[in-house]
Amino acid sequence: MVTKVEAASIAAAAGIQVVLTSTVHAADALTGGDTGTYFHPTGRRSADRLLWLQHASAPQGSITLDDGAVRAVVQGRKSLLPAGIAGVDGEFSAGDPVELRDREGGRWPGAWSTSTPGRSPPDRPLHP
Repeated sequence: MVTKVEAASIAAAAGIQVVLTSTVHAADALTGGDTGTYFHPTGRRSADRLLWLQHASAPQGSITLDDGAVRAVVQGRKSLLPAGIAGVDGEFSAGDPVELRDREGGRWPGAWSTSTPGRSPPDRPLHP
């Protein structure tokens, strides 16, 4: 069941409506009946590469952002500039997935490519 919930969460993050129910109640679910567990789409449909980065890749390292970069990247949806990098952990190359962290250790869910232009993390970090 855990795997089904994880798969439903990934689909919902990709902008897809999901209903988990038994086959006995599938017809009711398809006609909008009150059965099963509904996962509301939480995001827009993303490009395949972005879905892969968030759900099927392992970060090769992390980049710690200073407070100004957190505001610019997260709230302003701007690209990360070198001046906003407060620290780097791990060894990675251009295009490798990495985690973004704030100075307090908070991290944003999913992985972010070091070569994905215009890609911004969600509004709130996850804290360790």
